[in-house]
Amino acid sequence: MIINSHVNVFVPENLATPRSQVDESKFIAQGGLSSEALEGGVAGNTSFMAKTPDEAWNEYVTNTSASMIEVSSTIPAGFKNVVARLSDILEENGITPTAGMSINYAIVESEPGFAENERPSFIVEGAPNKETKEKLEKLLNSDEHAGFKDNFLALDALTKSENISIAHKRESLLPHDATGKNTDAIVSYGYEQDFYLKYMEDNWLMDISLEKIELLRIAKIASRY
Repeated sequence: MIINSHVNVFVPENLATPRSQVDESKFIAQGGLSSEALEGGVAGNTSFMAKTPDEAWNEYVTNTSASMIEVSSTIPAGFKNVVARLSDILEENGITPTAGMSINYAIVESEPGFAENERPSFIVEGAPNKETKEKLEKLLNSDEHAGFKDNFLALDALTKSENISIAHKRESLLPHDATGKNTDAIVSYGYEQDFYLKYMEDNWLMDISLEKIELLRIAKIASRY
């Protein structure tokens, strides 16, 4: 999944729109919305307030407002924010990104048995040399740039939510064995997302892959029915 940093989409600047007049599939709950509001029990009192993508992104990162945000415009705003923060860090520290350089936030691969004792951290790959890799990783993992981490992880979370939603909708269109009699287990699935910022052709891009994984497998009990 690649989103260009030049995307510029705005929510129409109108008054609060009644829930019944809004395509809710384009929105995601943000902040402390009540269960009644989410379930539609008070639909007449629930409105979708118009806001700019930057305002929606700020609300999503800080979690300060109970509201609904439009995903299609908030993701580009978040991406623009993250890239701007990263570009400032690089420029202030005399680091020039090179084609193929990527950044993700994960646990560094290590010997078996040690991963559970390690904390996630920023990992830089494709740097021109070891010194640049170590310098940038130290900067991104420092307390000084905690704001960049918060925004990076928020962008990962928001894109993951949207991509999983799309995957579920796509799966709902595929044929399934309604009876389930041809399998020996009941299986539930989930998704894992790998999220990277990757520098290609003089621009930072989002490089995202979504993998379907097995969460739970329950063996069926033999039955004559």
